[in-house]
Amino acid sequence: MKKTFSYLFVLLIGLSCTFVACTKDGKNSAPSEENNTNPPLQTIVRTDSSKVFGNLTPTMVNLKNNRADIFFAQTPMVFTLDLREKNSQKNLELIKAAAKDEIPVMISVYKNGILESKIEIAAVEAASKQTIDKYMLDYAPKRPLTTKEEDIPLMPSEAKMNLIFSACASDPVQTFAFKSDGCYARAQQIAKIIAMNGYGCGKLFIYATSAPLAVTVNSFCCQQWSYHVAPLVRFKNAAGVAEVRVFDGIDGQSVYEQHLEKAS
Repeated sequence: MKKTFSYLFVLLIGLSCTFVACTKDGKNSAPSEENNTNPPLQTIVRTDSSKVFGNLTPTMVNLKNNRADIFFAQTPMVFTLDLREKNSQKNLELIKAAAKDEIPVMISVYKNGILESKIEIAAVEAASKQTIDKYMLDYAPKRPLTTKEEDIPLMPSEAKMNLIFSACASDPVQTFAFKSDGCYARAQQIAKIIAMNGYGCGKLFIYATSAPLAVTVNSFCCQQWSYHVAPLVRFKNAAGVAEVRVFDGIDGQSVYEQHLEKAS
């Protein structure tokens, strides 16, 4: 039976996308923020425990009501900061300065702090000079290499494309069930498998702007991301015409048409 193709993403407000070659990856999203002329009083003191999440580089700060949603380069997960908490303005200033300088900061999160699939930030500290120097050496100089869709190698048939996707989906390294993070690593691993089968691909990056991307993962909730990436392949259909598909099994399906929907 012929498969019915559908695409994964519903974008809440805005998006931008770019094709990048499989051999050179990266994320390049300019920092921005909404106006927050009347910051709330910092009266809340939380006593629940926290843990260090890691050194992350902020790319965008969205201020709305009493919260700041922060996007980071190293993960598609969305983080949130309650601006009514003690020290929240200091934490926010550290994040804004790091976004401007394109350097990481050390992020601590509440151990049980999940709000609408967003991770709640407990504290922010300046990263060590060694951490910043390593980031600038290993990550910052790299930028995506954009490529035209027609430059992606063409698979000979839809059947061949589905066969290669099956090889990708059965790879033991893949963790499609873990929806909150890992798309960057999954895309890279899938690209390697495609190359092992004698073909190539591009990668489709989708970046959130003023609100996170959202995709339904079950009947009750959705997962929110600051960006998402998945391999993009081309194949020749029965009429001999080139088509493109996205390899992404994040919702338990398989191959998706490349079209993006925006919520009304």
